[in-house]
Amino acid sequence: MIKEAWPEMQVDIVEMLNGCLAQMLFPRQYKTALIRVLLKADDKDKTDPKSYRPISLLPVMGKILEKAIAGRLKLLVNNHPRSAERQYGFRIGKSTEDAIPEMHEIVGETRGKYAVGLLFDISGAFDNVWWPSILVNLKDRDCPKNLYGLVRSYLEDTSANIIGPEKSLEKNITKGCPQGSVLGPLFWNLIFDESFEITGRSGNGPIAFADDLIVVVSADSRSGIEPKANEVISVVLEAKATAIQNEDGNDPAKRLPRYQKTTNRENT
Repeated sequence: MIKEAWPEMQVDIVEMLNGCLAQMLFPRQYKTALIRVLLKADDKDKTDPKSYRPISLLPVMGKILEKAIAGRLKLLVNNHPRSAERQYGFRIGKSTEDAIPEMHEIVGETRGKYAVGLLFDISGAFDNVWWPSILVNLKDRDCPKNLYGLVRSYLEDTSANIIGPEKSLEKNITKGCPQGSVLGPLFWNLIFDESFEITGRSGNGPIAFADDLIVVVSADSRSGIEPKANEVISVVLEAKATAIQNEDGNDPAKRLPRYQKTTNRENT
């Protein structure tokens, strides 16, 4: 409908977008999501809530405003000196096909006789993004005041309507990036860049695709691998704690317990 009406409405829409930016206001009705819950796969247990993926259907005008914000944020997120070059998710011109040869190169450059890849899947990443972390990272990158204020307004007073066959529920949202939002991928890369800075001090790499991360550690003996791997695991968990709000609602700035076992696959 917007596309068809664009020739007649473009002046009004542009004025509205500029007004929102000037007033640092993201209208509440533009960010109230309608939630549709989809089964992740046919073989999933239908009685398990984790088998479902909530998809946010957002108002068209809200997505237009999100795109306007995203166009301005991309320079801060993707082209900033702190942007992680080895993040291959949600980056134009990058894909897993680029990440694989990069991984081979990293392994080839390791100095130890043994090398181990530690793979992390940041479970619930998008659902639990800590909003203050988004704002802190924007400030650290000298985000313009009006753009920062508009993002803050976007994160405030947000709600979602879950429509069921018999009952409907409205819930206030205080964390996470809605599945289907325009800004979600940018927000994730923004806060995840810090994880690269931290983990890069303890291992080789790292390389990521969205919320999947791999870090390589090497040593001249197998016994030398374990303490290095444990250090990386601890560092990744600490980095995660600054970006993700725990499911129990605890402050993400609190330290998470240190893992004592080394493994080649960690769900964090």
